[in-house]
Parts: sequence; structure tokens; C-alpha cells
Amino acid sequence: ALRSLDLPRLSYRVRASRLGEGIKSHDLERMAGRVLYAMGYRADLENPELDIRAIVSRNKVVFGYEVARPDRGGFERRRPHLKPFFYPGVLMPRMARALVNITMVRPGELLLDPFSGTAGILVEACLTGIRGVGVDVQEKLNRGARANLEGMEADLILGDARSLPFKNSSVDAVVTDTPYGRSAVIKARSKDEILSRSVEEMYRVLKAGRRAVIVTDSPAEDLLRSKGFRIAELHSDRVHRSLTRYIHVCEKPADF
Repeated sequence: ALRSLDLPRLSYRVRASRLGEGIKSHDLERMAGRVLYAMGYRADLENPELDIRAIVSRNKVVFGYEVARPDRGGFERRRPHLKPFFYPGVLMPRMARALVNITMVRPGELLLDPFSGTAGILVEACLTGIRGVGVDVQEKLNRGARANLEGMEADLILGDARSLPFKNSSVDAVVTDTPYGRSAVIKARSKDEILSRSVEEMYRVLKAGRRAVIVTDSPAEDLLRSKGFRIAELHSDRVHRSLTRYIHVCEKPADF
């Protein structure tokens, strides 16, 4: 497998990972080192110019070399209080990115956040090449969100999630953290009313066969099913003693 790789003539380091049973990682690293040495390559375990990766799964080994590495430190640099505009009670960047990923939305497609707030979800979507559009009823939050989204491909609309300004089946994914807690401003008769009507609108504008990830502060499966969604997954995230987030992974039926 190593001899079949078109490797550049650079100093290398082999790192193996084992999935389940199979040859031990350090044994494979030593075996690979002997093969590479015989091929005329030079090892450098401290500062290699090339990282060669091996995945071991039972009786199979897959080799490749690293061409890019994610900047995981970026999540820490994008913590809410470090952004140009901060407002309490928002999702952390890692969580926002995870929710975007769960929708399976692809680069170039359109993701909607109907309660966009400070645009934390939209920032994570845009960083992966997704087009974002956010709606929020508070002008102050919309202004702040624009500062957080500077230079990114996203649109913000001052509007009401209960009456979204989009055509039927026009967005590829929905991700939203619905209003709850003391920091939420509810411009409706009740929190239940805004959640019920906004879910109807999310269902209406989402394309058939696509996903919406809806976060609430209490389980909402019955409501979501009553509006037409199928619940693919339900997760809970305990934030602190008085708040647990419920993450509903919803699908609009493909035959809608």
C-alpha cells in the first residue's frame, strides 16, 4: 500500500489509528517505517515535512498523507464574548457548527435561521461555504449580527419568524435556537404561540426531504410531529441547573 502512494520526497512521520481489532498501531508504524526507509525516505518524528496517516480496521489498512488540518483553535477564537457584538444566552461555536453539520446541508446551499440573534449559527454555516439567511425581530440584534457576519455570504432580515418572507420549499436547511430564558424577548402572546407558528413556517419553507434542527428548552416532539415533521433524532444538552437544551433533528417527508 505504501509503495503505491505517490509520496513527495520529504521527511516523514507515520501515525496509525486502529478501529476495533487488528494489528496494533505502534507495530504498524514500525513496519511502515521499515518499508519507507527501504524506499529511500527519511524519518523525522519531531518536525516532519509530511505526515503519513494509516487507518487499521481488522485485516485492512488504508494509507494516505495529510494535505490539510482543521483549525480547531478557531472555535475558541470565535467564542461569543470575543466577537464584535455579544449578547448573553447564545450557543457556543462548536455546538452551532455541530447543528449545521447534522442537517447535511452542502456548500452553496441555503440555510435559514429564523431566530438568528447574534448570527452564531450563520457564522459557522458561512465558514463551511454555505449561504446563510437570518431573521430576527429585534433591530438591535440584527445590527450586531451584521458586525459578526462582516465579509461573509449571509443576509439578515428584520422580521417575524411567525411569518417568514420566503416562498414554499425554498430553503435547503433550517437550524435555530428558539427563544427561551430571561434574555429572550417574546413579541407574541406567549412563548408557546411563537414556537407553534414559527414551526409551521419552518416546515413550509423547507424543501421536501431536507432537515431542520430545532433547539428548545423543553421537549417538543409532539408539536413538531403535529406540524408535519418526522423526528429523526432527539438529544439533550444540560447547560446548567436550570437549563437543558433539547435538540430536535427533524425531517420534512420527501413525498410532501
